[in-house]
Amino acid sequence: MGVTYRCIGVSYGLGTGKERSFLCQSPKALEGVIYNIETMKKLLIILWCGLALNSCIVPTTTTQTVPKQPIACLVDTFVATHPNFMNNEVTREQANVEWKQAVLDSLKNPHFLDSIRLTMIGINKTKKNGYVAHFRSNNNDYSYGYKNINSLHFDVLTCVSDSIALTLVENADYIVFGQIISPIDFPAMQVLYGAPLNRYTDDYSITESYREGIYDIQMANLMMDINDFRIVQ
Repeated sequence: MGVTYRCIGVSYGLGTGKERSFLCQSPKALEGVIYNIETMKKLLIILWCGLALNSCIVPTTTTQTVPKQPIACLVDTFVATHPNFMNNEVTREQANVEWKQAVLDSLKNPHFLDSIRLTMIGINKTKKNGYVAHFRSNNNDYSYGYKNINSLHFDVLTCVSDSIALTLVENADYIVFGQIISPIDFPAMQVLYGAPLNRYTDDYSITESYREGIYDIQMANLMMDINDFRIVQ
């Protein structure tokens, strides 16, 4: 019994007088060709649907929340409990007295200033205490949770090892970790540093800045034992 062939005509050279050629295949082979074509169509449809669905998905972004620094939290608490402290000169002076006490109470936690951002002002080698470094608060460090603070002023002295002294860079910013030893007045700062200090913070004060709800802060001078300095690039 003979095998019946089905032919698919493939034309070429239309209009040129050339002959047509024919590709002839058995029915079973032809069915395989048709099956492959249908499979490819289905795959293309699935792929297109996937792309269309993906184009409808709205990408989500995660915003890293920077936790408030304890100083910023202290300001919030103080303002909430002293809502009228900016009323007049008398209330402002009284507020500064109470602000000083609030700061001193907070400084009893030796790690109150951990992860604070400070600027290295200078370093001096003393006969008695080795190397002493002078740091100052970074005034407008909004990225570290000071959104309620316009300016923040306090100075820090810390003794450092010879190896750390060689790495500290003047006017560079550092994230520091360590322990608060105690507040220190300016004459004692001069003695500890062993050289004239051009910058220091006079006193403790809190006052509303030129924008409502934003405050200018002073926290005087501190001695700290800083054991971890991370330079801010």
